[in-house]
Amino acid sequence: MFNLFNPDYMKYGLQESLPETGGGGGEPETPAAVTEETIDKMISGAVDTLMKNITVAIDNRIKEMPISVIPSQKDVDNEKKGGFADFGEFTQNAIKFQQNLRLEPEKKALLETRIGEDGGLLIPEEFSNRLFSLAEEKSALWKRITMIPVSGNSVRMPVMSDYSHTSDTYFGGVVNYWTEEGGTVTLTTPKFDAISLRLKDNLTLIPITTDLLQDSPVSLAPLMESIASNSLSLAMDNVFINGDGVGKPLGIMNANCKIAIAAEDEQDATTIVAENIMKMFARFNMRYLGNAIWLGNQTIMPTLQTINIASGTAGTLLYMPPQGLAAAPYGTLYGRPLQYTEFCKRLGTEGDLILVDPTQYLGIEKGASTAWSKEVYFIYDKELLKLKYRVDGQMWHNKVFTPANGDTLSPVTTIATRS
Repeated sequence: MFNLFNPDYMKYGLQESLPETGGGGGEPETPAAVTEETIDKMISGAVDTLMKNITVAIDNRIKEMPISVIPSQKDVDNEKKGGFADFGEFTQNAIKFQQNLRLEPEKKALLETRIGEDGGLLIPEEFSNRLFSLAEEKSALWKRITMIPVSGNSVRMPVMSDYSHTSDTYFGGVVNYWTEEGGTVTLTTPKFDAISLRLKDNLTLIPITTDLLQDSPVSLAPLMESIASNSLSLAMDNVFINGDGVGKPLGIMNANCKIAIAAEDEQDATTIVAENIMKMFARFNMRYLGNAIWLGNQTIMPTLQTINIASGTAGTLLYMPPQGLAAAPYGTLYGRPLQYTEFCKRLGTEGDLILVDPTQYLGIEKGASTAWSKEVYFIYDKELLKLKYRVDGQMWHNKVFTPANGDTLSPVTTIATRS
């Protein structure tokens, strides 16, 4: 609290508020009485001075603070679209820009900020992300695998070595003991494997004639979205199934943990029989059944629809409903969905039918981007849409699993080639 009778009041410049008391060498005069008016002047002066000091301090502090403006959602959306309403508008203006045709100054300025290092136009974030999200949705496997975004170029993932449950050993070294009271046990340390993944570049290149760009710019946007997303989804399905790991991800068909079921004695080369499917299912690790799917080539469809499980003198169709060809097939085997893809092998070859848990496939990704350029195909009068996707992957499991009792198991089973 401010003390009116504290000698420090002098520093607030309040001495002018006090009445003069005289001076000189004579006897001191009796000081004038402090009136209510005098006190009000003292308080008013102190408050004014204090407020001025506070105001100056606040102003100085504000000047030192960085300016932070929170953009509206509309501004954020507009930035992600590069200032264009939709992919169609961007395409139209990109064509004119690449052909040095007349453009609105505002659109030209927006496109000039999107020129990449190689001279191509970087497609705005929202339109680019849509191409990749459409591709992932159309893929049989891409949307189902375990994908981890990374910031670097490679990653080393520790994996529990849970390959055998013999001798009461679990999760690569956790041992379960039974002892009498006061008994002792041997200390063990769980073992870990490691999976090394390093990003590989996938480039999807879509050349388009200049005539098509100029003749149908409005309808080009959905056409480009369809071509780009379908092409990329097919490429990802192919590599996740068949990739050899050389400059590309390692596919499930080349995984170390895959189990191929032998063909039945005297089985015809171009067939799948009920015993094949039963044995595939029996060697699949039931721990992963909840996420398991079947992958098959369409060439297996006729033989699947005629597979019969004998029951006395009659039989039961394995895949078709009781109404036979009059109704749609179930679309499942042992309750798990069947997904057809052209990247499974033809009937009779290993990989024509696969049972797999896609979530046990580990992938890493980084830096999906798209660009538009005319430089590559300039002499052919074409322009180019380029999609770049950095990715790697393989199955988490390096070996088959040996249970406490029974045959080895795996999250990937196939039928060996029938010959």
